[in-house]
Amino acid sequence: MAALMLLGIWLAVLGRAQYGALVIGLASLVKPFAAPALAAIWRPWDWKMPLAVIVTVLVCYLPYVSVGWGVFGFLPGGYVSEEGLLSGEGFWLLSLWRLAFGEMRCDVACYAVLAIALLLTLSFCVAFRRERTAGTTLTDVNMLLLAVLLLLSPSYPWYFLIIVPFLALLGNTPASAPTWAASIGALLLTNETESTNNIPWLIAKSLLFGSILICWALSLWAARAKRSSTEEMA
Repeated sequence: MAALMLLGIWLAVLGRAQYGALVIGLASLVKPFAAPALAAIWRPWDWKMPLAVIVTVLVCYLPYVSVGWGVFGFLPGGYVSEEGLLSGEGFWLLSLWRLAFGEMRCDVACYAVLAIALLLTLSFCVAFRRERTAGTTLTDVNMLLLAVLLLLSPSYPWYFLIIVPFLALLGNTPASAPTWAASIGALLLTNETESTNNIPWLIAKSLLFGSILICWALSLWAARAKRSSTEEMA
């Protein structure tokens, strides 16, 4: 998934956005985490790119059409329940809300709606960005992936491998700070793979995702300060 996503981004940066979207579509079939990268390479009102992705998905589905919805396998019934997504226990932000205000009726549905709305808002902001360079594209993809990880708050460290390449690609920039926090802090989640838990689940995730949020806020502040300084010099 990560290899296909990066290949798609590379093709888009080279000016072959349609082919890039096609490859990212394949990456999303492996794991949907790659899908937000499409927003960073899409040009507003370009209908060919979404169509190419949809056709790619349908063509790849054809060999499995006989099983119908069974193509999703363990995902709909087992996985979302096992990982606490149906109950809401797997979402870090929702868990903090429940800790402060208690469990409420339909809070999982409300959280899902708000999370989707936030991701769509970020995706449209990225898609309608005026400045388009290789650097801004990589920064935007990295930001969207971090947002997905934060909102879904997965319990296993290997989910964070998708952002590791951006540590090298972004270089020494403020945008890389939350990525460093996420990639290093993900080691806290190795606790979830052990038979005995030494760190309580909520504390481990709070250390990880809290660090990401703090670094994200600091990186935004640093970027804004740098921009203000450049404007004053100009």
